Amino acid sequence: ACAAGGHELEHPYRLFDLALVECAAGNLDAAAAAARRGTEEAIDSENRDIEGWLLYPHALVAAWRGHPEEARGHAQRLLGWVGRSGDRVGRAQALSVLGLVALSEGNVSEAADRLDAAARLVVEMGVGNPAALPAMPDAVVALAQAGKATRAASLAAWLQERVDALD
Repeated sequence: ACAAGGHELEHPYRLFDLALVECAAGNLDAAAAAARRGTEEAIDSENRDIEGWLLYPHALVAAWRGHPEEARGHAQRLLGWVGRSGDRVGRAQALSVLGLVALSEGNVSEAADRLDAAARLVVEMGVGNPAALPAMPDAVVALAQAGKATRAASLAAWLQERVDALD
């Protein structure tokens, strides 16, 4: 549809969307393929914005596949990109992946710090759908494990309010 409408430059953005849908569905191979293809198209079109955005699904897939160094590398590159662009969503995404990796490695303190920072950004931005950042429940777990029960309960209540509102 992008090509037919003369909007080829939009295609990498749709591949970003597709990669996130595939991640949510648990289709990590399809997510990785969409992210890879989107990155190739972004590089070909010299679109640095979407190239930066696509670091998130790459990082998420690597984290969920149990490849911590690869996930960390993508997330760190994403943090570098958001440092230049000021993209708060990308910052929350990068921090969430770094938190997930830390949690998977048993580093509860780092996981709680990273995931809580991501959660705070999500709340500040007014994101209404908790599925927008799949690590939000992990933030509750990491905070509780780190002994930050009040913050964990507050975030859990925020999540429950959003879930109820979305029915």
